[in-house]
Amino acid sequence: MMFYATNAILIPYLSLYLQKRGFSPAETGTLIMLGPFLAMFLQPLVGVISDKLRATKPLLLVLWIGVG
Repeated sequence: MMFYATNAILIPYLSLYLQKRGFSPAETGTLIMLGPFLAMFLQPLVGVISDKLRATKPLLLVLWIGVG
């Protein structure tokens, strides 16, 4: 839940930050779109791999470590 709240606060400012750094509006939009687009494909893939390996606990541990 905090992840989505943080994204809701930061994403509007990310576009302004990237444009100040010299990125064009098209490049800014592409960079902001990459995260959700990759998640759309990677989350089901990771789920299938986890189910096939029956490694839900180790996967959750790795994901928790990745979150920080």
